[in-house]
Amino acid sequence: MIFAGKDDGMISEFIMKYYIDPIRYGQPYTLVDTLTYAAILIIALYLVYLWLNRAGILVDRTFVLATVPFIVLGGLLRVVEDTGFITSDIHFLLITPLIFFVLFFFTVAALLLSRTLERAGTSPHTISGTPVLEHWVASSLPHSWYGTGLGTHRLR
Repeated sequence: MIFAGKDDGMISEFIMKYYIDPIRYGQPYTLVDTLTYAAILIIALYLVYLWLNRAGILVDRTFVLATVPFIVLGGLLRVVEDTGFITSDIHFLLITPLIFFVLFFFTVAALLLSRTLERAGTSPHTISGTPVLEHWVASSLPHSWYGTGLGTHRLR
């Protein structure tokens, strides 16, 4: 059981029914999980907004453009999961809505790291982790594709 106590069975069933099973079995969204994810999104956006203001980070054109690679990465990872290329249990992290949480934490971590490096005087002039990410995406994905032999198959 997930929680200890008198109502642990009821709470566990609720969590399984509305949050875990839909991800495991590819079921459609329900009103309960949709409202929950919307509430989490609103709270997360508000907290990030507060943090950005307190840290003095401007949300300007440069900042928005610096987040584009993370958005593209989310789409790419979702496509990779849909192809069935990843067969380990980690593929659940690439299923909607979990992919949004994974990329949110990845993006915030990159922002924190970049901000720390910027304050130390060792980062590029922008406060994004995108130069590193762009290099990784540009070099790793094609290498992964061709290195596995997937890119070398020809129609006969």
